[in-house]
Amino acid sequence: ALGLRWPEEVAGRGLDRAAGKLAVGEGIGAVLWTKEPSVVDRIQGRWQKLDDKRVMGEIFGDQMFWHPDFDHIPSDLRAHGASGDEVQMRVCGALQTGRLLEGSRRLEWSDGEIWVPGD
Repeated sequence: ALGLRWPEEVAGRGLDRAAGKLAVGEGIGAVLWTKEPSVVDRIQGRWQKLDDKRVMGEIFGDQMFWHPDFDHIPSDLRAHGASGDEVQMRVCGALQTGRLLEGSRRLEWSDGEIWVPGD
């Protein structure tokens, strides 16, 4: 009803993207829009392999930025599946699916790798 288009016209109008909120005004009733964090939102940060602690890279926004050792361009991430705990990305042309284990911060990938948050 405010005539705002998402996201161009909300800049500077109380947008808290990390929290998934758009606030208009102050006080009670100020929050206009909220959302539950997606799987992509929940896996932000640095990741490393569980078995050898090798740093894989960092998920920032909807991209995986690979550690320089991999010499790979960023991979686009997208939520996948109805369960809300899967993500997909292309790596060297192959589609990989990762599942965030409920109650933990572990990503299990379709190629068998397990990632945990990095230091």
